[in-house]
Amino acid sequence: MRINGQRRKHEMEKLGDMIANGTQSRQPRTSQDSTPRETSILADEAIRRGYKMDKPAPEPEHCKFCGKTLQYRGFLLPAIAPHRVFGWDSQPERCTCPRAQAYWERTEAKNKAAEEARAAAEAAAAFNRRINRLLGDSGMGARFQNRTFDRFQVTPENQKAYTACKEYAAAFKAQMLPGKGEDGEAVPPQRERNGLFFVGGYGTGKTHLAAAVANELIRNGTPALCMTMIDLLANVRRTYNGQGDEADILKLYTETPLLIIDDLGSEAATEWTSSMIFTIVNARYEAYMPVIVTTNCGTEELTRSLTPAGCSERNAQKMIDRLREMCLAVPLDGPSWRAK
Repeated sequence: MRINGQRRKHEMEKLGDMIANGTQSRQPRTSQDSTPRETSILADEAIRRGYKMDKPAPEPEHCKFCGKTLQYRGFLLPAIAPHRVFGWDSQPERCTCPRAQAYWERTEAKNKAAEEARAAAEAAAAFNRRINRLLGDSGMGARFQNRTFDRFQVTPENQKAYTACKEYAAAFKAQMLPGKGEDGEAVPPQRERNGLFFVGGYGTGKTHLAAAVANELIRNGTPALCMTMIDLLANVRRTYNGQGDEADILKLYTETPLLIIDDLGSEAATEWTSSMIFTIVNARYEAYMPVIVTTNCGTEELTRSLTPAGCSERNAQKMIDRLREMCLAVPLDGPSWRAK
């Protein structure tokens, strides 16, 4: 018994040494075990190897371009049942002939475009819900909603402005919005000036054309906000009475694909209004986001209108410089339609 006890002790010590040295007592894996196991198999090969099948192998098809026989591929679970096919792909293997490859490239591009369009539509719908939640309507007041290109009265004086706005709306998605860099940061849009700045007298059609652009984009699924400078600031002010969150409103103004500020300079400037308008315009400037502005004022008058009494004109001048860099000027002349 004592001898057996000593032998047992020796074996235990040997086992301890093996564990300490990282060795194992089990047999090494064979080359067959170390080879990656198949997870799929073509139907003709599965039949040839005598695999069991949960469902019979589908009949092969033929390439419509070259006639090559195309097999279906079955799914394997080698860790559970190495010689059993658990199911079949819904389509046969793809042919590698040139015409078939070109066909699948076109098909995949079409499917990708459809998926991107679906994702864009869902994102636009979500953004519109966000607009409704924060602003209580579509972001287009009643005075803007019926102003479309079809309702605009084209004259020799406004023909160029009308054509420019139509072209702008048609190219908006492709050329006016910023892209995304590899690091996720915004990169400039295709057009250096991706906004519009309407300048002209009262009643010449500035507001109508700006709203027509917004309505055209909304009709085609792109969110847009169109409001007067007074209404834009009123939406921020009401958050101070507990009706929403200022940061949410400002973020909406920054992120909406198109922001239209009608009648810039129409409200008597205070330090708050001057700072707030500059904040909104500058945020869109930094993010390459387009803005459309309408005003009845020339540069000097607009600078004075945006400058609070007793304050420096510096902020107003900086904002106007930003708008000049962001926007293409669209002058509108001619008689006022309101006086007719």
